[in-house]
Amino acid sequence: MNYLYSIAGLKILCEIPFSLTIDSESTEFIFPLEENDLTEADLTLQYCKTEAFSDFQKESCYSTACRYFFQNETERKDYYCAAPEQEPYACVIWPCANPKQIFLYYLAGAEKYLNYGKNITGHLGLENLLWMRRGILLHSSFVSRKEKGILFSGPSGVGKSTQAGLWKKYKNAEIINGDRAAIRCVDGKWTAYGSPCAGSSGIYKNKSAEIKVIIILRQADSNHIRKMSPAEAFVALYPEVSIHGWDRKFVEDASECLKNLLADVPVYLLECLPDEEAVSLVGNII
Repeated sequence: MNYLYSIAGLKILCEIPFSLTIDSESTEFIFPLEENDLTEADLTLQYCKTEAFSDFQKESCYSTACRYFFQNETERKDYYCAAPEQEPYACVIWPCANPKQIFLYYLAGAEKYLNYGKNITGHLGLENLLWMRRGILLHSSFVSRKEKGILFSGPSGVGKSTQAGLWKKYKNAEIINGDRAAIRCVDGKWTAYGSPCAGSSGIYKNKSAEIKVIIILRQADSNHIRKMSPAEAFVALYPEVSIHGWDRKFVEDASECLKNLLADVPVYLLECLPDEEAVSLVGNII
């Protein structure tokens, strides 16, 4: 069956030989297609059953928990395991040169790891997809007000979701995503997109907005705001970008994207309490 996976302004045609269960976080991103639907897509993701991964060699891969990564001059392979130290059940192959077609090979019987909508995001790796399109995935809460985007970023627990909620309460802003925003420069405008990766917030909206400002959060005993230099902002935001640190090209491209973003979009440090005054301080600068 074919599905359309719509994310970060991209359309991906998924050719899957079994049915997907479209879970709650995927309902705005994945759509079944009728057999005669003609859809123009930016990419095609084709699922292919295989008997074995005969070329898989652990010693040639970089590994993290349940994933193994291999890359040469022509392609990148991401292997997925059900548990640490187990053999892979799937392998996603990305051609290196601006891919138009991606392949997901899987073992017979592994459909149980693949048949939910959220598994498309998990196996593609949204950070991979954005990297191939010169974008980044930023750990941030994303709200939209008057068609402009505000991103609240910082380490886990600093209050990103709280500030987003305050903007909804006091400014009638719409919370697009509570944990991860996809960012791309489209038609000369830095644009934030909602994603299916929303952490505990449960907010998964497939909407976008031009980024007006990025707010770095710090908890404090009183409310203060100041503009950050691009260099200072880079140091603060780099740890919040989903980056494959083992891949030098990935690191270089993501760093360049972040630098370009910060050259165009203002970043402010907000030391704050969870109150209306914090909202007003940001509102005054935008």
